[in-house]
Amino acid sequence: MSNENIMDDGNLEIIKEMVKKLDAISNENRLKILLIIAKESSKPPELRRPTYVRSIANHLKEDYGISMSLTGITKNHLTRLINAGFIKKEPGLYNDMPVKNYVLVPEAFEALNIDINKISNQISKFKEEISTYKKQ
Repeated sequence: MSNENIMDDGNLEIIKEMVKKLDAISNENRLKILLIIAKESSKPPELRRPTYVRSIANHLKEDYGISMSLTGITKNHLTRLINAGFIKKEPGLYNDMPVKNYVLVPEAFEALNIDINKISNQISKFKEEISTYKKQ
């Protein structure tokens, strides 16, 4: 059997981080928030709508018919996405007033994909080790 298996401390840390990230994107409204931010990020700067808390709540209402409390649910969803590393705040302006816009962290999605592949490979190795052990 190999020295490395899925239960190693390093893999457990990867699994914990992956679960945190998957939990953050497992909510339909958080996925919609990510889509709103991604859609605005892909536009030329002069055509972007702002992505601060109130504007995201408005986008949810306009784009999806979802009404969320500005200081409650929307902010909680944004905090979960920040804590999981999928979005971050950046300074911006709206009507010449400073705001904190939310933007995607593309590397977070790539890191999640890499972690899923690492764990998948470890699970495959673990299954092979179990099969080999059963045959002995």
